Amino acid sequence: MKIFPAPADSATALVGIDTPRHALELLARMRTAAGDQVTTFELMPRLAIALAVKYVPGVADPSSFDCPWFVLVELTSPNPKQNLEALLAMELAEAAERGIVKDAMLAASTAQAQAIWKLRESIPEGSAVTAPASSTMCPCRYPRSRRSSTAAAR
Repeated sequence: MKIFPAPADSATALVGIDTPRHALELLARMRTAAGDQVTTFELMPRLAIALAVKYVPGVADPSSFDCPWFVLVELTSPNPKQNLEALLAMELAEAAERGIVKDAMLAASTAQAQAIWKLRESIPEGSAVTAPASSTMCPCRYPRSRRSSTAAAR
């Protein structure tokens, strides 16, 4: 088990992009700028976000973002003087100028960061409500009973 110091500085953003390729480009930019301080970078399809918003109470709705894909980005550091919020804001602005980022919301408070994380953490619950319909998002979520009956029918 590796032990890491608790983060003393962090910056969290929900980013709207057009394609998974843009996510890879953004990740490369973030890794170049922040290195190992990029502690979270998760790609989420709009459908997953929509299901979480629809079926999980209290989830913030990023519907103002007109994007088919979202990325949760978080930078953390044990050094309280890193100013990660400024670094993340600058990188997202530059990525937007290059057409990589379509829209972004940088958390300005712990409460906003928690709301972004709640959105992300609500995706499995929101997807489970419509598991057969959303099974294309994650084939491993296909109900076991359906797999058994499908296999038996062959």
